Amino acid sequence: MDEEESEIATESETEDQEPEDSRLTARPYQVELLERAKKRNTIVCLGTGTGKTFISVMLIKELAHEVRETYKDGGKRTFFLVNTVPLASQQAKVIGDHTDLKVKHYVGEMGVDFWDKSVWEKEFNEFNVLVMTAQIFLDLLHHAYIRLSQVNLLIFDECHHATKNHSYKQIMQFFNSCPEDAHPKVMGLTASVVNGKVKPSKIQSEIIDLECTLRSTCATSQDGDVEKFAAKPKEEVLICTNENIGDDTNKLVQKLRDVLKPGIDFLHDCRVSSNDSVKNAHWFAKLALRECQGTLDELGPWAAYRVAGYLIKDLGLKLGRDNIVFHVPVVDPEVLKTGGPKRTWPFSCLTTESDGENKLCGIVFVERRYTALVLSEQINIAAKLDHDLTFIKSSFVIGHGTRWKG
Repeated sequence: MDEEESEIATESETEDQEPEDSRLTARPYQVELLERAKKRNTIVCLGTGTGKTFISVMLIKELAHEVRETYKDGGKRTFFLVNTVPLASQQAKVIGDHTDLKVKHYVGEMGVDFWDKSVWEKEFNEFNVLVMTAQIFLDLLHHAYIRLSQVNLLIFDECHHATKNHSYKQIMQFFNSCPEDAHPKVMGLTASVVNGKVKPSKIQSEIIDLECTLRSTCATSQDGDVEKFAAKPKEEVLICTNENIGDDTNKLVQKLRDVLKPGIDFLHDCRVSSNDSVKNAHWFAKLALRECQGTLDELGPWAAYRVAGYLIKDLGLKLGRDNIVFHVPVVDPEVLKTGGPKRTWPFSCLTTESDGENKLCGIVFVERRYTALVLSEQINIAAKLDHDLTFIKSSFVIGHGTRWKG
């Protein structure tokens, strides 16, 4: 890898990154939690926007003398572990901005799975702090490319994921075979110490389990300043109804439902061959019809038509167009426009939130990938058609999971 390619650069900012003009000044509650972390392994529990990452940066600086020596001469290394790929570059940039240490981030797409011990030792010699997804560090331990005794500080971002068979938890199991006096210091960062929905009666046991897994103690601050910096979104509930949708559109929606239902029922009831390619095709067919049905119910005929097009394209990429039987459209695409963008989304909320000099900036969360894609498309089309919405520009982001089983 060229020297220039190893530089850390990203336009994204983490939720906890400090403002440029105050990045060298720690808030009182951050100092309080830093002092706790210096004395014992600590899980820092603070809300979004309160600067959890900066506390970890301060701890990295406190222990920096342990990583300044070259690795081959006995210097240790700091590892900052993240749960998702985008966070690797973001958190590495924060650490690089606030310290004089050499920092680099690592993700799977860099081909690290194929690096041998000599390549990694070169990285350990060149960089003091290594930011990576948890699975990469777990693989390093499995291959014995590095030992825990050679790590001075192990930071787990979004540490509440350290449950079940997660990489975080598997990493901590290596502590069992490492002498206690050689254990690295551990710090966990989280805005929620429980992972997922938990009954109130189980919360305490969940916290204790997390503390045991990370060999740490949960800590937060009662300082009133925490509330000043924590994110405080304004909540408003908007009711979306079908009252303004015309009879023609309702009839069209029902017609499309009638077309989709037999196919969904058939795929649900039919027995599938054990052959993997057949199972995958069956799985995708069910996914496609359910995506179309869900989009039809939520966003209307126009959006369902667009989703169907994307699904056919994805299916073609996987199986090849020669293996797909294309049918004549049930409904003329021009007719589908009767249920177009302006009819299926509360655009009024966008105009009211952008009055005067206030610039609208928001995130819309959806349950399905194709909904994100098509809703973004709807918003942009509506912005072109309606003068009151011309200030809006929309895009979408989807996760890293596979679109196809197998």
